[in-house]
Amino acid sequence: MSRVVISWLAFHKDFDKVGNGFQINSSGPTLTIHKLFKKNGYELHYLLQCVPKKKGDELDKKVNAMKNYLSENYSKHKVEIELLDIDEDELSNYEMVAAHLRSFLNKIDVNDDVEVITGTGSSIMHMVWVALFYSIDLKFKLFLIHHDPIRFPDFIPVPLIKSKMLDQKLREFHIKDTFPKDIIRDLHTDAVYKKAKIWADAIQQNILILGETGTGKDVLANYIHNNSPLADKPFAAINCASLPEDNLLYSELFGHEKNAFTGATKKRDGLFAICNGGTLFMDEIGDMPMRTQLSLLRAIENKEIKPLGSDSVVKNVKVRIIAATNADLWEKCVTKEFRWDLYYRLCDCELELKSLRDRGISEKSKIIVSIIKQSELQWGRKLNFSPDAEIAFYNHPYPGNFRELKRTIDSLFASQLKNIEVSDLPKRFFKSEKTDITSLQENEKQYIQKIYANSNYVMKKTAEKLGYSNQHKLRQKMENLGIRIINKRK
Repeated sequence: MSRVVISWLAFHKDFDKVGNGFQINSSGPTLTIHKLFKKNGYELHYLLQCVPKKKGDELDKKVNAMKNYLSENYSKHKVEIELLDIDEDELSNYEMVAAHLRSFLNKIDVNDDVEVITGTGSSIMHMVWVALFYSIDLKFKLFLIHHDPIRFPDFIPVPLIKSKMLDQKLREFHIKDTFPKDIIRDLHTDAVYKKAKIWADAIQQNILILGETGTGKDVLANYIHNNSPLADKPFAAINCASLPEDNLLYSELFGHEKNAFTGATKKRDGLFAICNGGTLFMDEIGDMPMRTQLSLLRAIENKEIKPLGSDSVVKNVKVRIIAATNADLWEKCVTKEFRWDLYYRLCDCELELKSLRDRGISEKSKIIVSIIKQSELQWGRKLNFSPDAEIAFYNHPYPGNFRELKRTIDSLFASQLKNIEVSDLPKRFFKSEKTDITSLQENEKQYIQKIYANSNYVMKKTAEKLGYSNQHKLRQKMENLGIRIINKRK
């Protein structure tokens, strides 16, 4: 953890006008910060400024002058001048300043001790700092530097008083319609996230997310928390399947006393205590042992927990639960592997994320194209398939869903091949898996694919060989069977 201070380079207050030029103001905000650098225990100073319009203009000269002055006079102070990609005339544009500051703050470790010094710029900049405090993970202290630093050298703390109305308005601007970067949008996903946004505000209700592995249940859980009134409260996640031993999972959730079990050398709080007042995401809850299920039910119903090895109960523990599973909880309740009463406590609001294979051929293809385009921007080059490889790539069922698809695409980019051939695809693509498709349908699909490949993926030739007088009917048949169609005009 580092002690970090952030401020804007004050275009006017940091410099005095001298004739047609300027000189650095020794009593200006930036040098005042460095006079207090050691006293305040700062380790790094981020000095913000917009990018000069051109090399050699007045702003460019002032930035370089301050950089050289600090280097010569405060050589032991670590300073990074951060040039934000905004014009001088955009510094009064709230949305523009907020967007660039948010992007800059994302690179700072959330565990750093950060102080922001405001008062060196416009009122818009001050408003942005206050707004960002409520809408990002990084928490910082805000200070005002007095316009007369000689008489008032110490920074003035700015109390960040929170009200329900302010919180609501800030979230509407900063978080509304903010879609997770790694999620590809389609009609199904938009509908799920729209519903999640509504339920995020209902903090008294628990939420159950259903979906196969790799469909993005953890991303949706984070989205719900970040868009809820509990966004500035604790959030933690646990995979219930990763701790098969009952005592270990119980201890992780509810804590333990010293010597409660072998290796428990000191008392430890559980996630319920840590997340008190906030949100706990419980992934793979269908794998939770029955004893822990009962303890979880009591924690939800009575809002009290009992740490392992303790004789006393901790009361008034209020935690919102977002649970997720790839199992059929209803079926688990029928087979008595999961408690009905706990199931009904968790499924106040239920969201389901479809697997890739359940989204239809056309929708699945659009998603694959979108992820490839997204990855091409990240890697800075195109991904090219041979016709055979493209067919195999698009027809793969992707049992690992989005996670498998994204990692497969990244691995193909990492191979740096100019053209992807069938032999370059993962071997798992060609391992047979049992499906619900009848053997007759599967045989028909394989036969048409073979004729299509032998016809060099030309629809007219394929239709002639298969006896179709109408190419449109063949196209419909292939789409229904899930055969990838290569766009060729011949």
